[in-house]
Amino acid sequence: MLAGEMDAVRRIVFLVLAGVLSAACGYADIVIGSKRADVIAELGKPSSSARRGNHEILQYPKGVRIELELDLVADIKGYVPPGASSAATPAPAETPAPAAAATEKSPAKAGKDDDDFNPAVAANALGDEVAKMETAWGGAPPPPPHHGPSSWLELSILLVLRFIYTIPALRLGFKYWEMDAFWSGTFAIAAIDALVHGIMIALGPVTGGFTTLGGVENAVPWLVMIFTIRHFCFNKRIQNAVLTAGAVKTVAMLCDIFVSMMLMNAFFG
Repeated sequence: MLAGEMDAVRRIVFLVLAGVLSAACGYADIVIGSKRADVIAELGKPSSSARRGNHEILQYPKGVRIELELDLVADIKGYVPPGASSAATPAPAETPAPAAAATEKSPAKAGKDDDDFNPAVAANALGDEVAKMETAWGGAPPPPPHHGPSSWLELSILLVLRFIYTIPALRLGFKYWEMDAFWSGTFAIAAIDALVHGIMIALGPVTGGFTTLGGVENAVPWLVMIFTIRHFCFNKRIQNAVLTAGAVKTVAMLCDIFVSMMLMNAFFG
């Protein structure tokens, strides 16, 4: 208790001496130790004030704040003496930052300074960063490459190979499922199947790779083969045509895998 009273006495003595020194030097500006009357004469009536005991705070426009102890100036904020150069005057402590500088400040940087933190500015900056993102997890992944031939020559080779091993698969299927057709009909079925596969592969880049998906690329030719088998074969039963087409497509798929592995070993070792 005694120490607190001593500090108060020292502060009052300091303010009195500062006021006496200011008056002796003839300063017209408001400084530490100036009287309340001098502040009112210099700045006029404050826009707002608050008093608690011997302590009083005077608020003026443009962030000027004067603190008084026993009607003597104890602290000054935001006050620029008349005629003082802007270069020698420190920036006001509570002057709001310009709007342009506030918008350029990132949310992380704004959070470091509680005095300058503006929730609206931080939200706008965060919204700008999110708007630059293509997805919620960052940049969008590159689209998968479309499965398709690299040239028309490669497509032609694949279709010729499919036509060749579809013919023996058809003859075996006919024998097992009691279906039969002329050789011309067998060639026609194999040719139509190869043509449908070629159309599906050629449409891959146009459909975004949809027609080259495994299920689509094999399902559509399989349905077409069912109708071509019924058309060219003597036995018109739909059940036998479905089973024969399924067996032929399974054999053709296995042959595709075998041929692909052989070509990869030949070209890449």
